[in-house]
Amino acid sequence: MAHSGGRFAMAPPAAVSVGGAPLLQVGELRAHIAIIARRLDYLVDEGETLDPETHVLFKALAAHRLTLEREEEAIILQAAADGIVIDRRPDADPRAVLGLVEIEQAEA
Repeated sequence: MAHSGGRFAMAPPAAVSVGGAPLLQVGELRAHIAIIARRLDYLVDEGETLDPETHVLFKALAAHRLTLEREEEAIILQAAADGIVIDRRPDADPRAVLGLVEIEQAEA
């Protein structure tokens, strides 16, 4: 995924409580992330992102996916603090893993 080159800052910590089943929680999040990823891929493959209305949907889905990935990362970090190792997905968004958010720049 290409980035605009905008400035980045640390994202606020996700408000996720890790109960006794972090692997289950991560599994559920990953299932949702996979569904959204397939929807995004479909929109791109079909050229639907060129339509202004569908582009809004695309951006909303992408933002939701990033939110889920941030929650996934919070669970992974909390599990690690509790001595539980959960591997990260190879396709995890670096912004989620590193805790970065893109800062919108005001136009002059």
